[in-house]
Amino acid sequence: MGVEQVCDREYFDRHSGLVQAVEAAGLAEALMGPGPFTVFAPTNEAFADFDELLQDRYGIGVPDLLEPANRDLLAETLLPHVVPGAASGRFGTIG
Repeated sequence: MGVEQVCDREYFDRHSGLVQAVEAAGLAEALMGPGPFTVFAPTNEAFADFDELLQDRYGIGVPDLLEPANRDLLAETLLPHVVPGAASGRFGTIG
């Protein structure tokens, strides 16, 4: 089962860059395991901004992070966006 199978189509469409990154980092299976987890999920637009930042500062882009050689770096970049438990706030429970 892939990440796209555990979220609705609209969410997947707005966050497909994150889904691709989670899968490239080898984190999909862990996130589909016992949880719950809260993922502070950047949208595709945020990934575009991140790509520009990477290009400007380091001369690499998001596609470079998706390469197998950069799997550990990608995981280090994504993991701070994941916390154990279900977060709740003014929009209700998330997780």
